[in-house]
Amino acid sequence: MGLILAQKGKNLESSLNDRLREAIGGWAWEQFGRSTKFVETDAAKDRPWEVECRTAAIEIGGRAAGRIGVIDLALRRRMDDHLSAWGMVWTEIYLTALSELSPEIEKPGVIPAFPPVAMDFTLSLPKTTHYARVSEYLSKFQHPILESIRFVSSFEGSEKRNPDRSLTFRCVLSEPSRTLTDADTASFRTSFEEFAAQGGLAIKKT
Repeated sequence: MGLILAQKGKNLESSLNDRLREAIGGWAWEQFGRSTKFVETDAAKDRPWEVECRTAAIEIGGRAAGRIGVIDLALRRRMDDHLSAWGMVWTEIYLTALSELSPEIEKPGVIPAFPPVAMDFTLSLPKTTHYARVSEYLSKFQHPILESIRFVSSFEGSEKRNPDRSLTFRCVLSEPSRTLTDADTASFRTSFEEFAAQGGLAIKKT
């Protein structure tokens, strides 16, 4: 299955790429109950639509599931001069391979006695920083009250006014034996910000 996501405007490739990755991840979770991983890979020489450093392999549940990438300006102009004013990204999903992947069925978890807390962190990054690198780095972060980290949204401004891009991730915190306190969340924020800084990731202050 092949898909193309397109939108008129300049410098939209990164945000469109993030939107497409989020859609693939959501679809894979709904269909198979499996997580999706995007692995940077070399562009195939016999596939002119693949761009070096802008192409990734897709893995769903540890299985090769497709490829994703950006349609660069040169190829858009070769297809139609009007497409130079558009941003375009593509993906291929290997449906035959995935047809053999049975969905994972999980038993419903116990409703927690103490409510979880969600904390959003927005990272300000150069547009050359790949989403896959950021996601992979954040997946290594560990903390006693951390339950999960997931991607929420991305934003990319104009080249002149805002040369960076923003990626927002949501951390869900919980403690099964008690209600989290302000001291708990403050300690977590400090730990997360220090970890992000070690990886060269700048967090926007609100």
